[in-house]
Amino acid sequence: MLDAFMTAARRKLRPLGNESAVLRYATKHNWVDRIHHYVVRFASTNPAWRLHSLHIPHITSSTQSLAICSNAVATKRPPPLRPRFCNHPGIWKVDHPLNASLPAVRLWDHIDVRFQALRQLYPDLVLDVVLLSSQRLSATTGVLQSTYYNYEALEVVVLTRGRRCVDTDTATNSSSEQPTASTCTTFFIDDYRYESDRVQTNLVDWYATIALLRGCAQAYVWVRLLLLVHGAYVVAVAGKRTSESLLTTTMLILVKIPFEVVVYSSLLPVTGYVIALLLDSSFMDIFLDSFWATVGGSINIGLVSFLRSTAVQMRNVWLLSLLVSLAVFGVRRSRDYWGDGIPAVRGLAICFTSTLTVFGPYKKTTWRDTNITDLFEIADEGQVMDIIRSNPVGHYNISNYFFDDSAVMLMFCINAVVWLAVAFNIVRYLASQTSRLDSDSKGLILSSTPVMPCGAHRLWIEIGFPADIGWRHET
Repeated sequence: MLDAFMTAARRKLRPLGNESAVLRYATKHNWVDRIHHYVVRFASTNPAWRLHSLHIPHITSSTQSLAICSNAVATKRPPPLRPRFCNHPGIWKVDHPLNASLPAVRLWDHIDVRFQALRQLYPDLVLDVVLLSSQRLSATTGVLQSTYYNYEALEVVVLTRGRRCVDTDTATNSSSEQPTASTCTTFFIDDYRYESDRVQTNLVDWYATIALLRGCAQAYVWVRLLLLVHGAYVVAVAGKRTSESLLTTTMLILVKIPFEVVVYSSLLPVTGYVIALLLDSSFMDIFLDSFWATVGGSINIGLVSFLRSTAVQMRNVWLLSLLVSLAVFGVRRSRDYWGDGIPAVRGLAICFTSTLTVFGPYKKTTWRDTNITDLFEIADEGQVMDIIRSNPVGHYNISNYFFDDSAVMLMFCINAVVWLAVAFNIVRYLASQTSRLDSDSKGLILSSTPVMPCGAHRLWIEIGFPADIGWRHET
């Protein structure tokens, strides 16, 4: 297949075979590569635009270096014939191809060294080189429009073909001006690929703010938990009536407090975490997208390494808890008194939903979709204008939507958990009709906290919460 591709490219771009040639084009393709792409493929195929350039350098029997980006030939070579990575502001360096202990070399020097090595290894073969460069540019802004992320994925494929050619011209006149015909047999094809991901962002300027938000929120949670333990200990000391130790009594009091009350009930730390997430959520998606990017979509994923990298997505648990808190607050405001208990959402349900999102970046080749849906050629008008002309409105990967890929997976997990709870309740209801199962058992998601007739929320208004009110723990 690669042999046929190189032959077709040379026949199309170099019909005479005596000069270098280049073809620039842009493609729009589907990008269904992860679970969070696959679960919403019925609504969106996640299209992506890429810029490509196909280069066929002119090589003779005396050529020892391709000199693709050499300054010595830059004045002789028209600008359109130079690949884009030659003018890239960042110097792309890779390990030395012959000796890894040597310092890293520039990309174009790496290509030259490998070509020279193949020339020395196969001196009697005719070498052809086809270079294919691909570039995916994208710009993403944070939800608060205060941070930006310019992402660039560069891929370079260098195909080197070695052929053994035999002259088949039967003409006896050596002075004939007719070209000599030859038959070539492909001996080998060397396929070498380079990949690079670059991110330009102002997130560093916001690092102190983001760290302060998360640090203060975490400190508030720990201080609140310590005060809760201290309060439970005071109650255990004041109401000790059994032979149990104070530690056991304190722990029994703590485990009776709903999990969502301990962790997610205070809006102060939750809001701090959410604001920090609003600032750097897009970077999280870019990191996970590039961390597991592979050619062809195949990858050997280790469970531990995968979970260690994708666990960062569990930060959206704070966004989910904020949405739950606002929804529960609105429901509670609908009436003054709840005789059957104050409604709430279980903290374990929130954690379980957030945990499911860590599988969003998982990829598998069976559901991969990268089909090209649009293609057009780009005129060679120079390096800068080339990029500008190929990126009109609608042809550039720009996004500022809410939380990017992580939000898609979060919404899917919320719906999955809700439907799971609905199915569980239906099965429980049907089972209660045919057996003695308790149909009034608590749900998987919703819970209720009993309202005490003389609870603190009522005593505060009636008697000003006097200091002589005692708390008693009974076992």
